[in-house]
Amino acid sequence: MIRRFLSVVILGLLAACGSVPAPVSTPAPANPTPAVADDARLALDAIVHAQRVSAATPDEQRREMNAAAQALARDRTTAARLRYGVLLTLPALPGADAQRAAATLEPLTAAGHSAQIRHFANYLLTQLAERNREQKRAQQFKDQLDELRAIERSLIERGQPKK
Repeated sequence: MIRRFLSVVILGLLAACGSVPAPVSTPAPANPTPAVADDARLALDAIVHAQRVSAATPDEQRREMNAAAQALARDRTTAARLRYGVLLTLPALPGADAQRAAATLEPLTAAGHSAQIRHFANYLLTQLAERNREQKRAQQFKDQLDELRAIERSLIERGQPKK
């Protein structure tokens, strides 16, 4: 499931990077500008790090999660925020938390960041919101099933002769 999520994230990042239109009045440059390449590299590095951490042992995952949290606390850079935010979005990691992930990634959607970083952060936030909706829906189904089981038990109890 984590590999599928990471694959979707990587494809989304590549799509976001590829969907930035070139200016109409000037020809597209042969090489992207350094800022765009650096921002795309930050996002890609965060994904690669998350994939490496997801394949690690639970103890290593905990250490990496703590290290990313400490790095963000020390230095509130875009790279640290991305690295920690992406780790928080992975549901199988210990300490993963969708609310903290959203709070960590939300500042990256502000106008002060490049389009690549904003698109990537928005993509991750959208995935978190979708996962949250699915979890709520699953919980509703579970609650309905529990209610039906309770009704079934009460009907069975009514049908049994009293002693």
